[in-house]
Amino acid sequence: DLLASASSHETPLGAAVLLEQSAAHYHRAGMVRKYAFHMLMAGHMFRSAGGQERHAFRCFAASLYVYHGERWGELRSHLRSALAAQLYGMGRFALSMQFYAKLIGMTGGGRVSVRSQQKFLNHIVNVCKDHPTQALVAIDRMNNNKNNGILALDMAVAPREGVIEDVFKGFADAV
Repeated sequence: DLLASASSHETPLGAAVLLEQSAAHYHRAGMVRKYAFHMLMAGHMFRSAGGQERHAFRCFAASLYVYHGERWGELRSHLRSALAAQLYGMGRFALSMQFYAKLIGMTGGGRVSVRSQQKFLNHIVNVCKDHPTQALVAIDRMNNNKNNGILALDMAVAPREGVIEDVFKGFADAV
């Protein structure tokens, strides 16, 4: 908790690093939801730091991997929205379009506002107009994953087993 509270007095990049280190401690303590929450916050801070897109993506993906089940629908929608925006900004238009498409007309679980859905539709239209090849790739993927639905999409960005532990190697010595 000290690392997380110290992050409020830092630059966005410094805060992101402190939040990520705090998440590492929660992960080692077996407090997975606190870990995921701090990774989500670290992702937002990396995004606002500028030039840290891959770190933000990694944090959002790690957080999404933790939140599954019925009671986390709105949080998963928030994470999917953050991932879609991050991927869009990184030029990963096919995967971004898949996330945006899953967020439109959400039923059961996470609610997404009409205003947000309009923004998502605009991004999908932009991908289709400006990056037609990427749009076709996204459509093919969505058609191939009809049976697996959003779970397949979530797993496409989820960290591989062991990656979370690899990310945190050395943090204990540094703290």
